[in-house]
Amino acid sequence: TTQKKVYLKHADEVAGGEMIAPVSPGGKGFLEPVRSAFGHVKFVEATTTVECDTATEYLTSRKIRLAGHVVIVRDTVTVKGDEGYYYPDERRSELHRHASLSDQKVLLKSWHGEYFSDEQRGVFTQNVSLKDKKSTVFCDSLVYLRRRAHSTAVGNVRLLSHDDNTVITGGY
Repeated sequence: TTQKKVYLKHADEVAGGEMIAPVSPGGKGFLEPVRSAFGHVKFVEATTTVECDTATEYLTSRKIRLAGHVVIVRDTVTVKGDEGYYYPDERRSELHRHASLSDQKVLLKSWHGEYFSDEQRGVFTQNVSLKDKKSTVFCDSLVYLRRRAHSTAVGNVRLLSHDDNTVITGGY
């Protein structure tokens, strides 16, 4: 992957140093250089704007840890959450706690969400709801394909039709 440039547009305070990079469970962290921004943070990567309270960019592993009032906007898509990561080279965001995705067609909410901007694909898990003009879907996990306006819901699926209050339930 080509390294994407990330431009800091605003922060109340900026600091640099080294930290042990967070890794997946079972993996080993390593010490790497970081840049941290605190307070009203706003940065831009190509057509993506990210705002949050605190951001820490891990310069070797190429990820940015986001915390507090996270809002990521690209084109007509807004992804929000309490905390998470942004991977600029992959144009991928991973949000935890009160994750949401909104565009001109749907409002998707869950506890955990991952959005792949270039593919226009979202993967959401834990207490998922997807609302559009005609219905609301509740489920355990959901894959949303924006280009095709298609969703696949899995686990404890409940679809509520707004037109006639019909409820359909199923596992998939």
